[in-house]
Amino acid sequence: MAFEFLAQNSIFYVLIAWVIVFAVAKASKLDKHGFEIKPYSLTYKNHNVQLILTKVLNRTQRATRIFSNTSVVLGFVMMGIAFWYLISNLSNFFVKPESFAEMTVLIPG
Repeated sequence: MAFEFLAQNSIFYVLIAWVIVFAVAKASKLDKHGFEIKPYSLTYKNHNVQLILTKVLNRTQRATRIFSNTSVVLGFVMMGIAFWYLISNLSNFFVKPESFAEMTVLIPG
């Protein structure tokens, strides 16, 4: 294949792209304009949205508590399902290779 070298070194291209984004963001001093710049994280913080969220969450503390507890439980359930899928897929790879489902790492963005 003509583009096989891209697939083999794709993590390096992501790393190089992030270094460029990080350097440009630091050089243009985006942190003074509401951006929070950390390695592998570029976040825009809007103070008006933060104030609205704080007001809404203070009014509905019970709903916030229920939502946060539910999200923790669902997070553990999803991790369990992912772990089961990984173990199942690994066993299929060694026991029944024809039923093996190949996985691909997805990098969002």
